Amino acid sequence: MGGMLCYLCGILLIISYSAHGVKVESKIHPYLRHRRQTCSTSKFQCASGQCIDITALCDGSKDCDDGSDETVRQCSNMRCPQFAFQCSYGACVDAIAKCNGVTDCADGSDEQLPSCAKKPGTSICKSSEFQCKSGKCIDDTLVCDGIKDCRDDGSDETFEQCRNFRCSPLSFRCSYGACIDPDYRCDGRAQCADSSDEDPVLCGNENKGTCKLPDKPKDGKYKILNCKETDISPFCLQVPDTVAPDWTILEYRCDAGYNLIGAASVPCVEGKWSYSHPTCVQVSCPPLESSSVNIKCTYKGSSVLCGKDMAPGTVASLECKVSYQLTFEPGYNKVSCLQNGKWDKPLFTCTPVCGKRNPKGRPFISNGVEAKVGEFPWHVGIYRYSANGTLQQVCGGSLVNPSVVLTAAHCFWNEAYGRTMDKDNFRIAAGKYYRDWNIKDSEMQERQLSEIIVHENYRGRKLHFTSDIALVKLNVSVELTWAVLPVCVDWKDEYERFQLSNGSLGVTVGWGYTQNNEPSTELLTTNLPYVDFQTCWNTIPETFQSYVTRDKFCAGYQNGTSVCPGDSGGGIAFERDQKYYLRGIVSVGLVPEGDAKCFTDQYTAFTKVSDFLTWMEDNIR
Repeated sequence: MGGMLCYLCGILLIISYSAHGVKVESKIHPYLRHRRQTCSTSKFQCASGQCIDITALCDGSKDCDDGSDETVRQCSNMRCPQFAFQCSYGACVDAIAKCNGVTDCADGSDEQLPSCAKKPGTSICKSSEFQCKSGKCIDDTLVCDGIKDCRDDGSDETFEQCRNFRCSPLSFRCSYGACIDPDYRCDGRAQCADSSDEDPVLCGNENKGTCKLPDKPKDGKYKILNCKETDISPFCLQVPDTVAPDWTILEYRCDAGYNLIGAASVPCVEGKWSYSHPTCVQVSCPPLESSSVNIKCTYKGSSVLCGKDMAPGTVASLECKVSYQLTFEPGYNKVSCLQNGKWDKPLFTCTPVCGKRNPKGRPFISNGVEAKVGEFPWHVGIYRYSANGTLQQVCGGSLVNPSVVLTAAHCFWNEAYGRTMDKDNFRIAAGKYYRDWNIKDSEMQERQLSEIIVHENYRGRKLHFTSDIALVKLNVSVELTWAVLPVCVDWKDEYERFQLSNGSLGVTVGWGYTQNNEPSTELLTTNLPYVDFQTCWNTIPETFQSYVTRDKFCAGYQNGTSVCPGDSGGGIAFERDQKYYLRGIVSVGLVPEGDAKCFTDQYTAFTKVSDFLTWMEDNIR
């Protein structure tokens, strides 16, 4: 009795055959093939641990499940008797096995000799034998019996061979014509070579689930494990909807230029495919998108969308957007999509141009100070809803990047409740020249707030406005234009010692109150000199000294030029190398007496930005 061993998913399935190929035994074993054991002196121990009779060693047949009994290592020193034929790896088989059309040596060397060659059309099979297409001879009685005894090509079990085969009344006829024992019909094990004896409709279990071979994936294919290339059965030819028995495993692969999406191996378990069948998707590079870089994509000379997957060979041209600049020279301005679906170089980023004072726009005169539309593109207006539902300007702020505004904490602080007000009460306007929200300037960009971050140490008047700083995050980044640009922040604190020195002039802008006790309808600007801490402290009234805390500095004049309510939160910026760097935030000034809205003869205290750089970085990035 011969045997066939199959290993699937860690389970050893042993199916034995009688001399006529009929399956007579099936048994499931644990994961391990053989427990390691010591074989007796009359046994040979296989590499797997299995014990076989010593007489089965080097006899041409692989009796070890791992074939270790038929190897050059075991058999090369064998001495065969005169009546035997020695296989190329050393095993001994009967001399009549040479060139008899049947493979007797484990490596087939008994049928590969030059003397075995036969002329086309000639047969070496006996009259009682059937010659397979491969040339192998099998007994006539094995033809069309449901078992592929022509192991190499299955030519004894085909529709062509069996369609005219006559079965006895007591037999079951397979769909391709073979005859099998009627007891095999619907016994749970396929006995017909095409599994037609276990057809779900025939057996009345079509609702129990049956695996059927799928169509080949577009731009790909699969192979069925254990199917030989010479097997021409519908199953091995991968005819769609052919029944696939349990533990059939399909292994998928895609054509060149395509990627497999899904499981590469799909087994059939209990009548169901364990995974969805995968698909093949053309290799492509991911979309290119950037808020700071203009990207133009071409494929074979034609423009294509950069925001979608792109085919290999696509070239993308890169350049910084208007109002952006390179922080370093990358050495390239194009990237290409490679055959593996990756871009050959990374997409570089550009940083916003900052602190650029804009000469464009029309001038106006207010108290002898000239300002221009868009002259200070980093300045934004902060507006709050009033009781009647209209938006009123309450503070200013400075754009430090397209999505973040730096301003004073007191602009959002509720002194009565000691907490930050709701973000939904506020709106931001960039590129604004006129104070009135309802006047829609040509360069105006309106934004809602996504978050207000007040410094954790701020407590308002209670702590004399210490840590009077806040970050406002916008729900949508502003679009950078000639009239909307961020101010520079000296993140490394390189220039402060040059800019914050006595007499250095900083520029501030806002819609604060004028000498007419009315807020300005148009944006005003003034230059204020820096005043060192000690000079400021010695000059200001004693009642104001407690508000000039160590995280502030003074700037201004004592001659009627100052910042006023409405200017709060705006920045004071100092120039270096034609760029303006934000150094302070308008915080507090001396409260005037009587009906005056602004005390213009005293210095103003500004929150010192450099004292909060780490806090800003932590909350911006």
